[in-house]
Amino acid sequence: SIFLADYSSNKVLEYDFEGKYLKDYNFSPFWWTFEAIDRSFLISPMNLFGNELYKIKLTTYTGDSIAYFKNNVLYTSQDNLLYPTVKCFQHYHNEIVCRQQFNDSIYTFVPRTQNLVIRYYFDFGDAHFPIELLESSVKFTTESVNYGFVEDITETDDYIFLHITYKGKSEKYIIRKGLNEGFYKVEKDNGVLIKTAGLYFWPKWSNDERLVNYFSASDLLSKSDKIIDENLKEIASLMSEESNPVVVIATKDK
Repeated sequence: SIFLADYSSNKVLEYDFEGKYLKDYNFSPFWWTFEAIDRSFLISPMNLFGNELYKIKLTTYTGDSIAYFKNNVLYTSQDNLLYPTVKCFQHYHNEIVCRQQFNDSIYTFVPRTQNLVIRYYFDFGDAHFPIELLESSVKFTTESVNYGFVEDITETDDYIFLHITYKGKSEKYIIRKGLNEGFYKVEKDNGVLIKTAGLYFWPKWSNDERLVNYFSASDLLSKSDKIIDENLKEIASLMSEESNPVVVIATKDK
């Protein structure tokens, strides 16, 4: 099945791969991001007021709770400012890689045992992000430039694609996994160059060692004269600034 979050109605809609509507599930309060696994939902609740008790919940499709995992990113919100995140979960073989915003630890959720364990920890040293900065938008805007935190992480069998904010700068690294680990800092802020399109790609998702993200219409149109790939060139020729983004699937060039 394909599950889509309908934020306007607080529902999750279920479709089959032919696009046929199957049913919907009503959830209140709604969550920010989720994964559907083993007839259950792994949920990242919205932490709008800084007092959400759980960073991750596991529920049945009908909303019955199966497991909870304590939230450690707690603060006293002064202006109810929401710090959104596009992605909290990534499937990795039979596990789920979990990231909580402003938490230096990356977790592994094991569906078979319903355990949540630390997968990686990033030590920002004297730039460790103080959670109190989330109390107000003024604090966050003026003081967060002194600290670092993980923005996103995507993992394959060979690499970790790490996006961080460090002392006001957006930085991206490719970390090589294995016995001779090393890392490569991506100098271009937008990612790695796709030579056949003149566009910079950074993976947001990974599936079966394929890397996935999307380009906006404006991205493609601004580089239309540099696109060599015939398929992408044809798509770009049919687009306008108002067109939907184009999903791009890439393979790694080691």
